[in-house]
Amino acid sequence: KAILQCLGEHGHAVHDSNELAERVRVALRRKICFNLTDGKPLLFLYQLDPSLQDLFHNSVRQNANGAYLSMDAESIDLVVKAAQKEIGKLPPTAQRPAIVTDKEIRRFVKRVLSRDFPDLQVISYEEVAPEMNVQLLGKIGEAAGAQIGQGTSWNGEQSMIATLPSVAR
Repeated sequence: KAILQCLGEHGHAVHDSNELAERVRVALRRKICFNLTDGKPLLFLYQLDPSLQDLFHNSVRQNANGAYLSMDAESIDLVVKAAQKEIGKLPPTAQRPAIVTDKEIRRFVKRVLSRDFPDLQVISYEEVAPEMNVQLLGKIGEAAGAQIGQGTSWNGEQSMIATLPSVAR
């Protein structure tokens, strides 16, 4: 029902299928979050370091078919290693956390990490349901920032973090 309602509300105005999919994901945020937490209201998240977010934002290109990621192999390797450093140290019995990032790059982050982390979920800030208690576990790529060069942070990041319900930040 939520999918059809969202498509009805936005389908006539949004012609990019990827953007429409992101809007549907926002409409399904409660289901997405509760699936991640097995029905519990506690959501464990990692954030991307601002330098990695900037790397993704700066690597997105547009053509007649829509947006695509144009990131070199060295940068992709840097992103994967940064994720392995944080997520790889979790015990196998731990609840699998998700990564939260900007909705414009969410699908690209997921695509880059899916080979090494096939079960890892990447959600946007807008997909965090308001009733979730969020525990931020850390930032992926803080050490990588020096290798990339410190870029500017995504402008909405701090305000989005501030609006996330939190157990611990």
